[in-house]
Amino acid sequence: MRYFIILLLVLISSCRNENNAQVKNCEELNNKYMKHVNQHAIERNNIQAIDSTIFYLDKLITNCQKDDYDWSYTKVQFQIETLDYSGAIKTLAKIESKEERVANKYPLSGVLYIRIGEVEKGEELLKHVYQGYNKKIDKTDYEEIIYKSMLEAYFLDKTIASQELSKNIDRDKFQKFQLDVIDHVDNLLNSKLSALDVLYEYFNIKKPDPKIAFVILKETNNFNIKDIVHRLREEWNRTVDDSDSDEKNAVLIVDDYRASVALFEHPIPISDEDPSIIEHNAHVLVSIMNPKGKDDVETSLIANIVSSVLNYNKAIGVYFNNSYISKEDFFSEME
Repeated sequence: MRYFIILLLVLISSCRNENNAQVKNCEELNNKYMKHVNQHAIERNNIQAIDSTIFYLDKLITNCQKDDYDWSYTKVQFQIETLDYSGAIKTLAKIESKEERVANKYPLSGVLYIRIGEVEKGEELLKHVYQGYNKKIDKTDYEEIIYKSMLEAYFLDKTIASQELSKNIDRDKFQKFQLDVIDHVDNLLNSKLSALDVLYEYFNIKKPDPKIAFVILKETNNFNIKDIVHRLREEWNRTVDDSDSDEKNAVLIVDDYRASVALFEHPIPISDEDPSIIEHNAHVLVSIMNPKGKDDVETSLIANIVSSVLNYNKAIGVYFNNSYISKEDFFSEME
């Protein structure tokens, strides 16, 4: 009996030492993580700081998970902050494989898939979550209420979503910080943001940069949108719906995109600030109105439209991505 008690005390002491070592190790990992994440906050483009932050987050995920906190969520937030949306999707997938509630109640994966251009997959995931909320929603869970409202805005209407949000909230049952989040979402729903941009804003996801180009012209004699549409179809083999157009302006449906082509009979507003742009009297604004995050596809599309506009004999060049390219240089680069 005596030896058993001694052995038990030794085991307890050993466990305590192991626990103390584990706590110390996690503190060290956390300190190193904080060092590199703070460095990233100061030097946003420091790739080493980003890589080191991810390295120590992975160490914390492997060695220092707690019952009340999963370091994987911190990693997802950091990946979104650093615009690594594909990485965030992979990290979320690991969480979802362990937590059914995240897979069925959390719309972030769907929003991220839409942001990287996989719209069909993203909307399928969002629809799965939305249908679940239509069957059952916990009105004591403020996150469920706001997720349902934002998805209602996406699939139905922002006004309806705002009304339903107000209807579902019993303000006496929530804490102040929860009410602040609810009010923030309601303000987003009542803003001029699109329903998708509301989701981007809530999850801190950077919306795709607009694809805009200014084709500058000497004059506008004989300019006609139909010539541009013809070139898009014949030269670039694009499917184009030009039903919403006249001779000088159009909203074209090109493949799955809405593209605006608009003639303005005055110089571009930024011409005076850039000495590289030669004198001109008019310009055509070309923009993709519904960018989906597919940068290569969208850059190719706007290049095709710009090329079609530049074929107009009074076109001089194009201002795109904060730089001016002459008509000759543009066509030379396209070859």
